[in-house]
Amino acid sequence: MVVTITLVVDPATVHYGDPVTFSGNVSEDGVPLDGEWVSIFVGGTQVMGFGADAFGNYGGQWTPDVSWTGVHQVQANLAYDGGYWSPSVALTVTGGVQVRFFLFDEANAVALEGATVTLDGIQLYTDAAGLAVFDGATQGTHTFAVDAPGYTLVSAFDVFLDEYGLTGMFNIVYKPTGDPYPEDQPWTMEFHLTPSGEPPPPPPPEFPWMLVGFLVVGAGLLYMTGKRNMKFLP
Repeated sequence: MVVTITLVVDPATVHYGDPVTFSGNVSEDGVPLDGEWVSIFVGGTQVMGFGADAFGNYGGQWTPDVSWTGVHQVQANLAYDGGYWSPSVALTVTGGVQVRFFLFDEANAVALEGATVTLDGIQLYTDAAGLAVFDGATQGTHTFAVDAPGYTLVSAFDVFLDEYGLTGMFNIVYKPTGDPYPEDQPWTMEFHLTPSGEPPPPPPPEFPWMLVGFLVVGAGLLYMTGKRNMKFLP
């Protein structure tokens, strides 16, 4: 009697918060083991289980959270005739993307320190460099809010120059091949603000046409007056 259990982990590297698929087949002497229970162990901890179908196939998805960041060995256990284990497969769970919020005081041309930034319910304050840095963001949609009392928004944009308000959502999409983005660099949200009540910049100076008119008229009058008082030699 030969019992065979196979295991496929797809993908072998996943960002936490993104799903990984476990699948495989169970058989005895080449005959599918219909309905037999298969459990998946990640790093020695059982995370899910399923019954094999009529063809001996099993499978399903599991989503690791931040606590799973690292490299783990995955095995499938077949609860049949005392139990059998599949060969182990390595699964790497990465920490996701760093998201940086940069706040800038345009009126004073300085970084804005002490503003409150909230990402997916987690709150931080901008430092002296105007940054609030969040680690481990996953692929998909994220909510944010920026609170800077005494300031109003001038402009806000992300790494692709899409525009935002002080609250909203943005979407991180991985590009894992070719020129990877954003695994190899932070996702930056940039906010330019100005103090509330700051007077608008003065308009550009207008050319003093009225003064020029007065000068031209005055010069003309002086010229005419001079001509009337001019004496000619006989």
